Amino acid sequence: MIAIITILAAMLLPALNSARENARGISCVNQLKQITLAANQYETDNDGMILSIHNAISMRMSYALTGTRFTKYSDPAPTTLEVGSAYLPHKVFFCPSANPAIADATMTYAYPWKNYSGDERVAMLGENFMMSSTGGVGAWNDSYFHVKMMKNPSNTPLVLDGTTITYAPKGQNYYNFEPSGKSSYGANCLHNGKAGIGFVAGNAQLSNLSALKKSNTIQYAFIDHASVSTAVY
Repeated sequence: MIAIITILAAMLLPALNSARENARGISCVNQLKQITLAANQYETDNDGMILSIHNAISMRMSYALTGTRFTKYSDPAPTTLEVGSAYLPHKVFFCPSANPAIADATMTYAYPWKNYSGDERVAMLGENFMMSSTGGVGAWNDSYFHVKMMKNPSNTPLVLDGTTITYAPKGQNYYNFEPSGKSSYGANCLHNGKAGIGFVAGNAQLSNLSALKKSNTIQYAFIDHASVSTAVY
């Protein structure tokens, strides 16, 4: 009898784990949707700009949307927090399935930390739609999305489940990704082979490798805690 129960449990456990992960994936998409909608509100309030990263003043998208650092695109060197300026709670930036690579990570979702460069992506996404705070093409440490210059915001990832070639084998998430060039950063397909992705237009979804290839905007994807699974463009 005990042997039969053990066998049944072994048969059912994978299905239960899969169902549990599917539920977490749904929660992940809901959170990404909240982030993208908050980013769109930020864009409305800040001259059509959405912050990616401004390293010189320790500013990231998560800080801007939660009010834990400065929140205004026009504020070049803030010294105090904006009271009551949060667009959403900070906990939304932590995927329910994520295992942070950095113990004190400020978020587990990844945002782009370099420009979407290259002729193919410029043609599809728009020329110079990532800008610096002073104008011109944004560098990795001073980048804003200029939404009105985008050709396809509904297919441009703003935030996603991310990892790196180093952290993927450990099943860990990392908080930025590089959408251009040959990089070790990419999407983390941790929800039963799918990665949660939120797009600039406000839409969010779970994408498998096939869907990532069609998106043509993410270099690498990692699946099943492996090394680089595929280059997707």
